[in-house]
Amino acid sequence: MNFDYSAIIGVYDGIGNVENILTALHNQTIKPKDIMIWVNKNENREFSETYFRENYPNVQIVQHNRNQGVYSRFAGAFLLQSEYIMVFDDDTIPGKLWAENCYTTFQKTGVSILGARGIRVLPDCRHTAFGNENNTTELTEVDFVGHCWVYPRSLAHLLFNETSPNLMNGEDMHLSAASQIHGNIKTYVPPQPNNNMDLHGSLNPSLGLEATRLSMQDLNRHSNIRQGITRHWINNGWKPILWNL
Repeated sequence: MNFDYSAIIGVYDGIGNVENILTALHNQTIKPKDIMIWVNKNENREFSETYFRENYPNVQIVQHNRNQGVYSRFAGAFLLQSEYIMVFDDDTIPGKLWAENCYTTFQKTGVSILGARGIRVLPDCRHTAFGNENNTTELTEVDFVGHCWVYPRSLAHLLFNETSPNLMNGEDMHLSAASQIHGNIKTYVPPQPNNNMDLHGSLNPSLGLEATRLSMQDLNRHSNIRQGITRHWINNGWKPILWNL
């Protein structure tokens, strides 16, 4: 299989997971062409660039002196030369068949966005989930994806065609909404059945539910922010699946 992709690991809170993600990428049945670690400054957790340069000399490291928010890591796609880009949250560790699963899925979906966890927007702007923790046994079209994003590098510019309403939240919606608005691109979750964890994009989705994670800091406030971002994109031309029925 010739799946030409590079991986970007965005790091902020989950510094302790980086080596596990690197190991999981090394164990993929289809290995990435390049790996980039994109580090946002965290005043409470230190990232040892020296350690990773010494122990992972083939991994590119981009380190910032401030927290650039949730969007900046996607700019790494412009510094890579592979046909596809695979962006990871720092709490997302894929099964060894995840890249192969994405490759197989792209043969069916064509130019599209794939992800480990998918969301459909309900008519009241709340969200319902599909994917790695939901025993999703079939290819499923969704409105946007999270935890891991996989897409052709040719789509990278679409994320930056629109100004974000919130630099610290909503990159998942932004990528799919902007790609649909400007390119009529669809978003899918590949099959991730519970009886084959190797196919999953995130083996431990509970890592993203730690109390320190962004989405757990004041859940009501977070939910209101997410619904506001959802309405922003709908008002700007995004058409969620259930809103077209």
